[in-house]
Amino acid sequence: MTRSDEAAAIAIVQRQVDAFNAKDVVAFAACYTEDCRIYRPLLQEAPVLVGRATMIAQYGPHLATAVDERVLVEGRHYHDGLVFDVEFFPATQRRVTLGFEVLDALITRSWIFSVDRPRPARRS
Repeated sequence: MTRSDEAAAIAIVQRQVDAFNAKDVVAFAACYTEDCRIYRPLLQEAPVLVGRATMIAQYGPHLATAVDERVLVEGRHYHDGLVFDVEFFPATQRRVTLGFEVLDALITRSWIFSVDRPRPARRS
């Protein structure tokens, strides 16, 4: 992996964060490959979402109604084609760790590590 690979991987992950915050589901899904796979390994082994069309169908209604929801990136790390984020959702006080596999400047797979309950904010 080169520095340009790292920059491209970080850029596409940031672009999907920006699209999420803009509530633009089409721009959000465009950051992923047509056959992307989203996993929630703490809940199940199989992907919870497969493909851009499914992503738009599932995320679209959520983004349209969650007007106060935005994500803040608290930390980001890159390693060999993988980007890892710690993201905080102020509206729900949820903190989530995500992993993104990036190939050819698009996200191919993502792993969401969270539980379905609010987490306390970090102490300074």
